[in-house]
Amino acid sequence: LGPLNFLTNQQNYLKNLEDKQANQKILSLTPPLSSISAPYRLLPNLSNRPKAYVNKLTFLGKKHLSTQDFSLPSDTEYLLIDSADMIEYYLHFTNRAQLSPMYWDGAKRLRETVERLKLYPIFQSDSLILYSQKNVLSYYPYSIFSNTSIFPADFVAQEQTWGDIKFKGYEWTGGKEINLFFINNAQQTDNYFFKFSSFDSQGKKTWSKLYPPAYGLLPTHDWPLNQLIVLNQPLNFPQKTNQLIMELVKIKGDIDLGPLNDTRLVIDEEKILGQIEIKTMP
Repeated sequence: LGPLNFLTNQQNYLKNLEDKQANQKILSLTPPLSSISAPYRLLPNLSNRPKAYVNKLTFLGKKHLSTQDFSLPSDTEYLLIDSADMIEYYLHFTNRAQLSPMYWDGAKRLRETVERLKLYPIFQSDSLILYSQKNVLSYYPYSIFSNTSIFPADFVAQEQTWGDIKFKGYEWTGGKEINLFFINNAQQTDNYFFKFSSFDSQGKKTWSKLYPPAYGLLPTHDWPLNQLIVLNQPLNFPQKTNQLIMELVKIKGDIDLGPLNDTRLVIDEEKILGQIEIKTMP
């Protein structure tokens, strides 16, 4: 019947991109009258709030279509960050001369906002992390320690050197949640991303996903020098996984229009800077 079948398939594809259970959990944790700053994909579900802001304003520090500075209001009760936004910001903003200078301080502005509003993580999925003024109910996405030689009891040492970045090892913290341990020995001039891939017993790839470090709150160009950086990341790989590979990658791409005039993230190039097999499964 004309394009209807095509449109249905596209809508189903778009819906499957989202973690529906996580989205429902987010909506249940944020009361209807609460004020919130949210990512692109959840903003339509939250746009009936009296006060709803898009995270891009805080990230760039500018109002919509304006050169005036923007700061997230102090009465904002929730901040919801989406890893997908952070990947999109990198590819989209750094490709545009007017926005690129603002991009490099974007994560710092988000961290300063979390500190200024006294926000704490209360929920996280593999792509989403929700901050609130309530007590801490979830893991912090990153931690930094001056002592670089003390590791937890369940730490799996697997040292690799990728340029000026040293991967020390990892620790499963429960279920499919992993801590990654790094030491950065020189100032990074670009941002790199983690790509996790799972394989079955036949060596067939069953899942793959790109993640920014710490949900994009601590990109590699902001990594401190000569300190132990611990990144917490839930993963959503299939239960029947025989092998899990993590890669540190440099990406190139941009935003393109999909068949429904929806925006699609297009990654044209991935350069692998380092690779490690996560041998210990949860």
